[in-house]
Amino acid sequence: MNERDQLLLEQWKMASQFHLQMDNMAWQRASYFVAANGILFSAVLGVIAAGFASSYRYPLFLRLMLVAVPFLGALISWVWAVVQRRAQLYHSYRVAQAREAEETLTVDGERVLTLYEKSLNEQELDDPYLNKFKVYLRESWLGRTRTHDLVFGVAAVWTAVWVVLIPWVSWHVFRSIWVCIAVSLIPAFLWLWLVWDACLLPRMKRPSDQPGS
Repeated sequence: MNERDQLLLEQWKMASQFHLQMDNMAWQRASYFVAANGILFSAVLGVIAAGFASSYRYPLFLRLMLVAVPFLGALISWVWAVVQRRAQLYHSYRVAQAREAEETLTVDGERVLTLYEKSLNEQELDDPYLNKFKVYLRESWLGRTRTHDLVFGVAAVWTAVWVVLIPWVSWHVFRSIWVCIAVSLIPAFLWLWLVWDACLLPRMKRPSDQPGS
């Protein structure tokens, strides 16, 4: 193996290590954000339950805090979704780097690495026990869904839950439609921005849609 091939192999190793590190970071980040959302959600439910028991007699400070909790939850979930979306893009970039190194790296004119060339359900495995899982990876929606896509979906759902919960909580404690609208504007805008920037805009900016392609 010449010096060029050695460099390509090192590039493949680094891309693979970044790939694995990003998977671990996605799960670690998800655990933190899910814990934060769970604590805030439990706090909202607890205070609302206490309010039902006391016939809606909330002090003003408690009303403000009760509205601030879902607002903070929406902001936290939105940040989580944005960070996770960026992690998705970097993950795809590292996989593409590893695949490019695989395609270029040869020994005696033959490919020596094919781990990133094909998806999991396309890999050729000699073990008949492992081959049975290829059917699951090919036919199951969860089997085909990537980890980063799944975590991003969870973050987006949490954001939507908080955006819906904010006007409901506001109405519950203030009984004013104007208060509901006022406190819901920023979270609703963030949600629309997330849907546009992370979901709709990438579909509109595909390479085939670019001029001169």
